[in-house]
Amino acid sequence: PAFQTTSRLRVRGSELSKLLFQYAFLRLFTAVEVYLQDTLAYAMTDPARFGSFSENLREDDIPTRWPDGTKIRTVDYARRWGEVVAMTLRFPYHEFEGRVSHRYRACFGFDLAKFPKLDRLIYFRNVRHRLVHQGSIRLGVPLVDISRAHVVEFVRLSLELAAFVENGKPSTVPARTEP
Repeated sequence: PAFQTTSRLRVRGSELSKLLFQYAFLRLFTAVEVYLQDTLAYAMTDPARFGSFSENLREDDIPTRWPDGTKIRTVDYARRWGEVVAMTLRFPYHEFEGRVSHRYRACFGFDLAKFPKLDRLIYFRNVRHRLVHQGSIRLGVPLVDISRAHVVEFVRLSLELAAFVENGKPSTVPARTEP
């Protein structure tokens, strides 16, 4: 064949644990973002929460363009508000202290920015950014070192964040049940 894809990557045992910790960290970070997005999206199925969200959404968070770049016309906000909300719920993933917090305030009445360990969440966001966009090693120099202790700390932080969110939601928001 003209194009052959079989090649072997050799990784030393000591490097394998580093790769696995990085992988676990990135998967957990994604899980946190999905949890935050799904919690908000699920709340929108309740008409009262949808109304609260619509009434309290900051103008800066309301989209003005469709994904194809065309302008959202005034009439679209009335006729296609569900689609506008869906675009609004396209999560601003890493902006916990900003746009994510604003959406939570609009829907639930509390700020994620008041999470007591927000500084650690931001620290891990920045680690994730470096890892994803710069890699872990450049010219043999480690750029990001994810250890077992980092992963364990982030697991604990994730559980504390989930408890903060669940305790902050009004009791009128139905508990989510898995099928």
